[in-house]
Amino acid sequence: DAILLERRREFYAEGHDFYDLVRFGKLSENVANISPADVRDGIELWPLSSGAFDNNAMMTQNPFWNK
Repeated sequence: DAILLERRREFYAEGHDFYDLVRFGKLSENVANISPADVRDGIELWPLSSGAFDNNAMMTQNPFWNK
């Protein structure tokens, strides 16, 4: 927590905050509209493009992005 807090102070407004929260597993604790269920469903992951599924039928979209 101390490292995260120091990084938030040091890199204020530089766009690192979101990725630090993801890295430390604290996204749902610090962002009001993101729930632990959203994190479990894959909100921290980028959605896959529809073209990716054309190339590989075994792929599936992250559950959060299927909603």
